[in-house]
Order: sequence, then C-alpha cells, then structure tokens
Amino acid sequence: MAATVNREFMFSQLHDKQLPYWTVSDGRSVIAFNDDEDSLSKSEELLQEVLDNVLDAYVIVKISERPRKDLSKGGNTRSNFLEYKIQLKAASQPGVRGISGNSNNVDELHQEIKKLRDELHKKELEVIKDNFQRQIDELKEKKNDPMTEMGMQVLSGLLIPKKTVAVAGAEDEAVKTDFVEKQKRIKLALVKLSKVDPDLDQTMTLLAEFAVNNPDQYKSFIPMLKSM
Repeated sequence: MAATVNREFMFSQLHDKQLPYWTVSDGRSVIAFNDDEDSLSKSEELLQEVLDNVLDAYVIVKISERPRKDLSKGGNTRSNFLEYKIQLKAASQPGVRGISGNSNNVDELHQEIKKLRDELHKKELEVIKDNFQRQIDELKEKKNDPMTEMGMQVLSGLLIPKKTVAVAGAEDEAVKTDFVEKQKRIKLALVKLSKVDPDLDQTMTLLAEFAVNNPDQYKSFIPMLKSM
C-alpha cells in the first residue's frame, strides 16, 4: 500500500531522485499522466496543475524515471519509481467536510448535504422574491400603463408570505421546482398576451368569471388549446 504523504514531500522526491514521469489515479482509474515531458521543472508544473484541479480528497501518484510507453515495450523494464498517496483536502476545510468522503459517519454526511441543499434553495427563493419585488416597483412608476394594476396584482400574489414559506420549508424538491417554473410561465404568458391585447386586464377578468360560472365548458376548451 502506498504511503500517505503531503505533496511537498512527493515533489522533493521527484527532484532528488530525478523522476520526471508520473501517473495520477484515484486508486481505480488513471486521472492524468506525463509520458512526454522530461524536464523536472515542467513536469512539476504540470503535476501541480493536475493536483490543484482534482476534487477527490486523496489521489495515488506514481513518479518514475521512465515513461509508461517505454516500460510497455518489453525488454529491460527496470526503472526507479515511487508511489505515494497524497491528501489534497483536509476534512475540516470549509465546503469539504462531509462531502469529501472522509467522514465515517454516514448520517453526518447526509445531514451536511441536506443543510447545504436547503441553504441553496433558500437563496434561490430570495433571489426570485427580490426580482418580483423589483418588477412591482417598476410597475408602480408606470402610472399610465394599462397593465399596471393587473401586473401588480399577479406579481403580489406570487409574493404571498404564506406561499413562500410553505415552499421554502417543503421537503419535496419537485414541489419547489414546480413553484418556480409556474412563476416563470405566468410571467412569460402575461408578456406575450399584453403585446396583442391592450385590454388584457379586462379580458383576464372576463375569462376568470366565465371559468367560475361555467367550469365544465371552460375545461373543455383546454384540450382544444393544447391541440392547436
């Protein structure tokens, strides 16, 4: 089993023992390798770049005096090489704890992932709410716009605190996604309709009253609209 060392020690061995060729793997498959660059300084630079961009907590690095392609040709395959396990990220680093795979506590891992996911959803909802509030403020400035009153009512309805809290606290991610997508579709539909119907507020009011008074007939129109 390869010894676990820090990258500084591994690079010191690369220089001291003149081992410019290297292979980086996750223990199962090869991530990257150097079979062509024999300059120690350039080899180190390339290896540093690979290690800086690997997301795993640990990798296996094999450094050798001969490239892999030479060893595969057969004949005298004797070659000096060293193999180390390099720790790239500490378990206590911000954003790594519970995600790097170092934790032996599976429950703790799931709790950390859930916490990060909930924080992300909360921030997304805050951004959506801010965007709608900004649109309401813009509508208030357009005193002569016939869409002002209807737009404010629709956007304000989407900002009802009880609705927002319910979605923010929902455990089912599909519910949250559906809520956001409905907001987008409503907004897009209003924009499209306002371009062809200057009296859209009156039209929407009539449509709503018709749907309430004639629900069956209203529902019968929906399949026809979808088929057009």
